[in-house]
This record gives sequence, C-alpha cells and structure tokens, in this order.
Amino acid sequence: MLWDRFKIEKDIINPYRNPEHLEDEGLSDYDELAETIRKDNIKYGNEPQNIRQARAVEFYFTRCKLIFNPFNWFGFGTAGWGERKKTWLIGKAVRGETHLNAVKDTELERMNKELRPYGGGSGEIDSWLDCDHSTPNWNNLLKLGFAGVKNRAIAYRDAKRQSSELTDGAEKFYEGVDIAYGAILQLLDRFIEHAQSVLHADERVPHIYDALLNLRHNPPYTLYQALLFSYLYHWTCEYGEGIQVRSLGNMDEIFRPYYENDINNGVLTKDQAKELIKYYFYTFACQANYFGQPAALGGTLPNGETAVNELTYIMLEAYDECDIISPKMQMLVAKKTPDAFLRKCLDMTRRGHNSMVFLNEELCKEIFAKYYEKTDLEHTRIGVSGCYNFAFDDLVNAPSHTRINLAKILDKVFMDDEPLATFDDFVNSYLGKFNEILNKCVRISEFYDSIAVSVNPSNIYSGSSISALDKAQDMFGTGAKYNDTVIIISCPVTVFDSLAMVRKYVYETKTLSITELKEALANNWEGYESLRKAIIHDREKWGNNIHWVDDIAVGVYSAMVNNINTRRNTRGGRYITCGDTIHYDVKFAPFVGATPDGRKSGEPLSKGLIANRGQDRQGITAVIQSVTKLPAVDMVWGAPFDYLLHPTAIQGDDGLTAMMGVVRTFFELGGYSFMGNVIDAQTMIEARREPESYRNLQVRLCGWNVYFNDLTEIQKELLIQQASAT
Repeated sequence: MLWDRFKIEKDIINPYRNPEHLEDEGLSDYDELAETIRKDNIKYGNEPQNIRQARAVEFYFTRCKLIFNPFNWFGFGTAGWGERKKTWLIGKAVRGETHLNAVKDTELERMNKELRPYGGGSGEIDSWLDCDHSTPNWNNLLKLGFAGVKNRAIAYRDAKRQSSELTDGAEKFYEGVDIAYGAILQLLDRFIEHAQSVLHADERVPHIYDALLNLRHNPPYTLYQALLFSYLYHWTCEYGEGIQVRSLGNMDEIFRPYYENDINNGVLTKDQAKELIKYYFYTFACQANYFGQPAALGGTLPNGETAVNELTYIMLEAYDECDIISPKMQMLVAKKTPDAFLRKCLDMTRRGHNSMVFLNEELCKEIFAKYYEKTDLEHTRIGVSGCYNFAFDDLVNAPSHTRINLAKILDKVFMDDEPLATFDDFVNSYLGKFNEILNKCVRISEFYDSIAVSVNPSNIYSGSSISALDKAQDMFGTGAKYNDTVIIISCPVTVFDSLAMVRKYVYETKTLSITELKEALANNWEGYESLRKAIIHDREKWGNNIHWVDDIAVGVYSAMVNNINTRRNTRGGRYITCGDTIHYDVKFAPFVGATPDGRKSGEPLSKGLIANRGQDRQGITAVIQSVTKLPAVDMVWGAPFDYLLHPTAIQGDDGLTAMMGVVRTFFELGGYSFMGNVIDAQTMIEARREPESYRNLQVRLCGWNVYFNDLTEIQKELLIQQASAT
C-alpha cells in the first residue's frame, strides 16, 4: 500500500529522534565528525573562509553517515545532529575559532562585556553575530534545480572572465559556490546509490529513487519532487552550511503549478497530495527547532488577484490534521483575501493552532514603496521571513546584530543629576540616552557587518541569488540589492506607562517631586506603598486608547524609530527598525531597577507592543486603537501585536465572525502583524498541575509556538497572569 499510511507511520518517521544510519564507513559521532573536519580543513588554511567552509561542507557530505528512513517520503539526513541540541557541526569545526579570533581584544569585546546581560554586563543591550538568516528565492531555485544553480554560477564566472571583470575575489566567490553545490550533488549521489540498493524495502522507495535521480540532474517536475527539493535545499543549507532557511516561501504559490500538473495528468489525487504535504510538514516538525520553521500562505499575486487557491486549503487541512507547532504558518492578508481562507485560519487558531501569524500585505507595500524602489514590487512576490517579518525573495538581506533594552534607559535617566524641571526635560533626557546607546549599537553592528563574511560565508545561499552572482559578493556582505542592518528595540510599553505616570504624578498633579520619585525607585518603592498601589491601579495607561497617553508613546517611539531609520550602514544600505520583544521581557528584567509604572526591580518587563499585563481595561479594540497609532510603516522589520483572548469570547459562528472583524480592522488601521493565544487561565493552571494530561497544549511565545509544558515556570506564570486579567 503506497498511500493512507501517515497515521500509521507518524511515530516511526522521525529521523532525528531515532536516526537510521546506513551501514557504510561514514562517521556518525558528533565530536569525532567535528574534530575530523577541523583536521582536514587545516590544509585549506591559506584559502579564504568561503573556500574553507565549502570544503568542510564537501567533507561532511561525502564522509558522514547518512540517515535514510524508507517509511518517510522525506526521511533523509546526515549524522551528527539529533534534535538540534548540538552546536552547528561545521561551525564547531571551522567557524568557531575564526569568530573568536575576529572578536578577541577588540572594542566590541569590551563593549559587550559592559553592555550585554551576560558575564556581569549592565543589560542595556544584547548583541550577537547574525550571519545565518536567509530567505532564498524559491521560484528561482525550483526552476533551476541543484545542477542548474551550480552551472549558472560557472556561467557567471566565465562571463566575467571573458569581459576581463573577474577579480581574484570574484573567482574565489564563484569557486566557493561551485564546490558547495558540487557537494550537494555528491550527497545526492550517495542517497541515490543507497535507494537503488533497497528498492524493495518499501513500495515508496522506487518513487523516492526516481525523484532523487531526477533532482540530481534536473529541476523538479512533480509535486513530490518540488517538495523534496525544498526539503533537501533546507537541509543542506541549514544543517550543512549553517545558514538558517527562515522561510519555506509562499508555498501555495510556488508548489501550485506542480500540484495542478499532477492532478491534470493523474499522477496524484487531492488526498494523495495532502498526504505528501503531511509528511513534508511533519518532517520539519521533527527537527524540533525551538524557534520554529517559517512558511507562508495567502497574499496576492503580482496581477493583484488573490494567491489563495485549492492547494492553499489542502495545505491548511494537512497542517490542521498533523497537530504540530512547526512549521509556523504566516498568513499574508490583503483586501482581496477571501473570508473563507481567513475564517479557516482563525478557526484553527481558536482550536489551539497558535503558530499562525497574520501579516498585513497592504502595509508591506507601503513599507516597500517608502524604503525601497517601488518598481521592484512589479516582479517581486511579498513573502515572509523569521517570526513575523516581511521578505522580498533575495532582494533584501538584513541581519540583526543588536537589541536595545528600552526600559533600562529609564534607570540611566534617574541616575543622572541633570535638571528635569519639566516633562519635556525628562523626555529629552530619555531620548538623549537612547541616542547614546544607539550609537554603541551602531558601532557593534558595523563591526559584526565587517566580519560576517569572513566568519560565516554563505556559499549555498549566495549561489541562489542572481544579485549576489552578478556582484560576485556574499549575501552577508553586499550581495543583495538592499543590504540593510536591523536594530531591535524591546520592552517599550514599560517606558510608555512610566512616562505617562511621571507626567501625571510629578509634573501635573505634583503628588511627588522628581527627587522624591528618584528616592522611591532607589528604595524599590519601600515606604511608598500607597503611591505604588495608586499607580498600578491607575487606568490611564497604554493600550486603553487614552489620547494623551498614546501621544506620549507615539512621540517617543517615533523619535527612536526615526533615529534608527535615517542612519546608513557600512554595506551601502540603511539601518531599519524591528519592534519585537520576544522573551526579553524576562531576560532583560533582572537588569532593570524599579520603574515609575509601579513595577519593582527585577520584575518582568512589558511584552511587545500590547498593553502591560493587567493594564488593558477597555478590551482588545482599545488596545488595537492604541497600537495602530504607532508608525508601523517605519518599523520595517516587524511590529508584532500579541493578543490573548478567552475562548468564550469567540465561540460559534458569531465568535469567528467577530474574530475576523478584529483582524480586518487591525489591518485597515495599519497594523503590522497579528498573533497570539486563545486560552483561559484555568486550562494553563491545570496543565501546570497535571502536565501529562496536557502534553499537546500549544501556546504562542511571541514569534513561535511551544508546548506549554516546555515553558519555564516564570513564562507559565506570566501567561497565566495575562489570561487572568483578560
């Protein structure tokens, strides 16, 4: 039996938990592989890093033991991993030392020790080298196949050689791409050889063999081949080269021609196509990537018509029936998005599939028109990347190296002795100190931008990009058309509420002086308990559509965003803003003293752009009205809205209609992305008490979904508090 097997095989097709290594002479132990790769790579020590890395990938793909599960249409892998609990293998062998040498004894190292929330730093920022997030051009890749991409790189090299434009650096760039894609073809050869030797192991193996054989030489031409190509590219790029593939693309669009061709030619039925997609989705779920694997559905085509089609609904049904937390599905919503599609997605969300995030495609067009060349949209499909970020195929590459703790800046304002006679003085002091930290973030980002290619070049990713090939430049250098750098600003609502309370209690009602407020905060509110209680219960907070509060928030936030977006980086691009907090409401909290919103030292900070926990007194509509006053069009790389709704509020058809109205209204008002949880506090309390009874309970933790039982105790408690206040 070839089909109707997913339910039966679901528990035996995880290639990570129970890897079936082939009986060959390859290496399987992680540490042994890393050390062997490192020793082999020494002989390439005089070569540029992209060649060293390409040779390491080649060694890995030709010398590691293979994983092949004949009961999974996508059961391919390589030894040395497990469930992503180890450091990237090639990175341990090749990148690690290079990275340490690049950073050691630099201004960056000193600043990181001073500013980061680790190793005794102040917690003002967090920073890292981000050279591993990619958004490949899937339509481009699928048209060429692996061999076609390799041949195209050679053709670019030869053309530059004939025109005398081939520099030594350019030649090495093309050589790295050639070696990396050659290594992929060698890996395919090994899988083909094994599949041929076990054709009778299962009814599907001959079909797997035929697909591999075609993909070795040609582009895919069936739905299965296209899905398999997507999986193999993801595997070789993310697990081999170490460049995370942060989008599987607009799946219902890129796979639609293959699906329709198979249906028309009788290759597959709709049910068989759905089963293939289940195996595809489930294999990504098995990777247990904590942050989830992004993938997109919906949106509009370049001609303005909706991209939602029959395959869209088949993919939704497959995902629904798999009951998984990854891939995390990102739904592009536009004016022409069918209500039926939105209702289906929202119904899945209210039944616990919280991994869905809805993105405002109309806003994305505004962002692109403002910050990039509007004409590029005529031939570029709007896509997604990461947790809730827009992407434009391979046009834009925007690493994020730094994150600012906005709440920590309040500490710095109160530590200084500068006069704060008026509220404007207070705001200006805050913005001045933000500018000081931003300047440090820019210097750190410049340094990381300067070493990214020398530390972790992206041969496979760069080889997929026409822009990078044309420039002969790595995608983490200047290979993209737009080479931007992201700066993330986190925990803003703690600042919004604090500023509102400072204005009200210090400068308007004059309940206390600025000196007395400094003393109250320095004493962690001890001796000021009644005032703290009044402030905590004060209803004039962010997220309640109170105009004077929102005006303060919009003014300060807009000034910070404008300060970032008007700066140019060292790669010919600009700095752009992301407004997410993810789990830094907890990570940054221990480094922030008591704040004027009534929060005590070390207590959790605000999460994202929503109202602070327990402070949204007027319901979700008021929160939306406050949030959409912020300049989302200038938050190029993300402005997430994290809601939490009680299940009883959206029951039945009327509840679903109301939920859809909320999403439509949020986007009409200019909101960026909409996501969250439909859950009640009692369910989470019971899940914490009886975890075995709630093993599959999903919750969304800002940019990704997790199982409730996998959260830390403080994360569980914060979600319960948020739900209790809803």
